Amino acid sequence: MSRSCELGRPGFAMSSRESLLPVTIWSDFAPMDGEDAGGKNGSMKGSYKDAKGRERWSCNDALAQKLKELHDVLVIGNYEESHAARYPRLAHMISRHAESIEVMDAEGRIAQLPGVSEVIEEIISEFLATGTCRKMEFGDEFFSPPPRSVLELTKIPRLGAKTARTLYQEHGISSLRDLGEALEEGRLAEVKGIGKGMEEAIRRSIDG
Repeated sequence: MSRSCELGRPGFAMSSRESLLPVTIWSDFAPMDGEDAGGKNGSMKGSYKDAKGRERWSCNDALAQKLKELHDVLVIGNYEESHAARYPRLAHMISRHAESIEVMDAEGRIAQLPGVSEVIEEIISEFLATGTCRKMEFGDEFFSPPPRSVLELTKIPRLGAKTARTLYQEHGISSLRDLGEALEEGRLAEVKGIGKGMEEAIRRSIDG
């Protein structure tokens, strides 16, 4: 089946409070690490073969990326880690699922996926329809989402969501700009989990 992989369906509407981010195109996202979705193997708008010849779906890769991002938002926002941990596992499973999750959602079959509850089914449908989800944007009774700029920190190699949480919650660092200033002022030496090696990795990432 040839189908454009877009975040956002025509005609989908939300209330004013629930208006989320601008619609994002699935092709804005890369496949999972180590997998090739370009060139002769296919495009970001359909299926492709991975290095082992297995069929993969670019939409599934993009959804997996968003689920991993949700995990980071939850951890940084002090959400219960045992619950947040389900999302990377789900992302791994979805990225390798043999069928397009977008098609399954359109046919009402998301609940057939292993470990998918009604709550997670709704989150997946929201991601497919809007590019984000209410939990990520508004939080819930258990946590308040951090500024989206905090996610910039997790793009630095070896700097995970827990360290980003420490930087944000304990040191008020909420963006790469804040991080660069803290690095230049020598304040990162005070941060648990950041040694000289990490400081150099941060410097390389910021300097580009």
